[in-house]
Order: sequence, then C-alpha cells, then structure tokens
Amino acid sequence: MITKLLSRRRGATPAGSDTPVFSPDPATGVVADAEPRLRLRRVLAAAEAGHVEAMLDLAQRYETGDGTLANPADAAHWLQRAVDAGSPEACRKLAALLLSGSTAGRTAVPATDAMAVLFPHGASLERDPRRARILVRSAAEAGDIEAQATLGYLLATGVGGPAEPYEAVLWYHEAASKGHAKASVGLGSLLSSGQVGAADHQAARRWFTSAADKGSGAAHLSLGLQFLYGLGIAVDHDAARRHFEAAATQGNVQGLRYLGIMTLDGDGCEPDPAAAALHLRQAAARGDTDSMVRLGDILAAAGTAPDRAKAEVWYRRAAKAGHAVARSRLVDLRSRPHVPPPSAEGAAAGPDAVPPPAPVPDAPSTGRWIKTALGPDQPWPAKDAPPPERPATPPPGRPAAPAPATAVAVADARSATPQPLAVSG
Repeated sequence: MITKLLSRRRGATPAGSDTPVFSPDPATGVVADAEPRLRLRRVLAAAEAGHVEAMLDLAQRYETGDGTLANPADAAHWLQRAVDAGSPEACRKLAALLLSGSTAGRTAVPATDAMAVLFPHGASLERDPRRARILVRSAAEAGDIEAQATLGYLLATGVGGPAEPYEAVLWYHEAASKGHAKASVGLGSLLSSGQVGAADHQAARRWFTSAADKGSGAAHLSLGLQFLYGLGIAVDHDAARRHFEAAATQGNVQGLRYLGIMTLDGDGCEPDPAAAALHLRQAAARGDTDSMVRLGDILAAAGTAPDRAKAEVWYRRAAKAGHAVARSRLVDLRSRPHVPPPSAEGAAAGPDAVPPPAPVPDAPSTGRWIKTALGPDQPWPAKDAPPPERPATPPPGRPAAPAPATAVAVADARSATPQPLAVSG
C-alpha cells in the first residue's frame, strides 16, 4: 500500500510503461500532453528548476488532489516558493489558503520515512489571518485586482487586523472601477451602512446596479432590500420581488429567504404561508439558519402536534448552527403546553362556551318519551301546553330514563369545566 502511495505521490510512471518523454514548454517548463502522473513529475521538476508558473500549477494540484494526494501544506510550500520569486498571484493564493486553513484530518502523522516522503511539509495548515492580510496587501499594491477586492473585504470586516472602513472604501473603489463585481457590492454596502459617514443609498445603488448587470446575486439582493424597505427610493414590492428572484436564480440563498418573507407577509401579493414555506425550505436546505427559524415559526403557529414537532426540528437545526433566536424559540416551544386549535363550532361559540354534555348511551329522546306517554293514537300536545307527567315505569322494552339533572348539578358541571389556557405568541 505504501509503495502505491509513494508511486502516486512521486508521479512515477508504471513499470514497463512506453509513455514517451515530452519536452517541457520553454516558457513555463510544463509538459502539456503527458499522462497525468508523468505530467506531475515533469511539473515538479520544472518547479524545482525555478519556473514560477510550474510552482503555481503544482500548488493547485496539491490543493485539489489532481494526480497526487491533496495536502494544503504542500500547496502552501510551493506558493511560498512562488511568493519568494515575486509572484503577486502567489501572494493572493497563499493568503486564501491561510485564511481558511486545513487540517485535512491528519493532525498526527507517524514519524516514519515513508510518511515523511508522503508529507514532507506536514499534513496540516494552520489559519493565519494576520499573515494573510499582509500577503494580500502586497499583491494589491502590485496591481492584482482580485487582491484589491480581497483587501477591501479584510479591511472592512477587520479580519487579520483592526477594521479600517475608510481604507476599505479606497481598495474597493480601486477594484470596482476596473469592473470587479464583488468589489462593487462591497463598496455599495459600505456606503449604505453609515460606516463612512452618512448613509448614501443613492451612491450605493449605482454600484449595486453595476454589479447586478454583471450577474451578481448579492447585488440583486441588495437592490431588492432597497426597494423592499424604501432605502433612498420609494417602496416598490414588485421591483423588490424581481431582484430577489434574480438573486435566487444566481444561487443566493438570502434571495430565496426574502421571497419567502414577502410571500408570508403579503408584500405585493396575497399572504400564502404554503408558498412562503416552499421558498424558505429551499433556503434552509442550503444552510440558511434564518430561513430555518422562519419555517419553525410557520409550523409552530399551525398549532397541531405534528407541526409543533416539525417546528422543533427546524429550531433545533438552527440552534445547533449557533442561531441565538432559534435557541430561545426552542425553549419557549418546549415550555408551552400543547393546546389543540379550536374546531369551527368552538370558534363560533367563543372561548368561554361550555361544551354540551356527552350523550347518555341508549337514552331515548324527550320527544319519544312524550309520544310514548300519550299513546300511539293520541295527537301531539299544543305548543304552549304543559308537558304530561312521565310514567313511573317505561313501557315494555324501554330502559329506565335517567333522573333529570337538577339546577345544582348543572351549576357544578359548569364550574368544573376547564377554561382554555392562554397561549403566548
């Protein structure tokens, strides 16, 4: 097994292979048409010879596991070699690795010669946001547009150092003015947030529109929010819905969530909890915890035991992901007794109505008793005539009638009737 891994690691050609040896590209040192594992060996040789493009290619292969064992530590090693050779692209890519980090599930590697060959630079890569920020700045100052947008983000959010929103605006603007869609969204978000002076929603909308025209789902989401809440523009539910639908089409889960919220609240349409739940369920399936909480709210409001159980599932999933509101909803749901929703008759009678007494099995109706007392050939009494006395014993074949309830018994029954419990929202 170790031999196979080493063979794969080194990119060795299988024994007896007739694969020809190709000459590398003079510019990059990379062979374009070799068999994958042989190509890896050629790329490794070119990288060791100092070709920067080969170093970047090799780092990408180690990062993705293309023809070799995936290992971010090896990818970082070759990216650092390219950084030392002066590559701004390598600075940006190494920064991305350091921002995410990866243990790859191999925090403890046996100290053997074979494993040392498999993982010569370690088997894990620790996060280092501070160093990542330094590398990104170096690439941004060298003119790398992607790095300029990334630096704007790190400065705006305070990753790898203190938040610097005013400097973030400068780097976002530098990349956005060159057509970078994400930088345009970031710039618009800062301008509309009030972090760099008074909120300027009109200026933000120009940058959002520029990014939306390039197909940015986040930009469509931001425009939808402006139209939904009237931020620097009149409220327009139809325009908001169009932008949320465009965001959802681009794979933006928040666009799906806001489509669900608008449909649930009846913004520009009739409220439709079922259709709203469909949008929210799609967003929740993609990990959106806010949508999970909204779904739980819809199901908890339904009031039935099965719906309460489903609501608890969604609250629990969101709470497990760290959603604070979901945790409070879950505690409230579990502490609240289940009160079944009233029937149509009960709702019409009102909350204080006393339910009718349960029928006594086999007890004949009063009308049947009166007709029996009169005899089969006697007419019914007049409407205002007093009822006849009930015979002491029923006719043959009839069970004895229960004794009539007294006023005291009826009063006791009413006082013993449980009252509906107040249910908090």
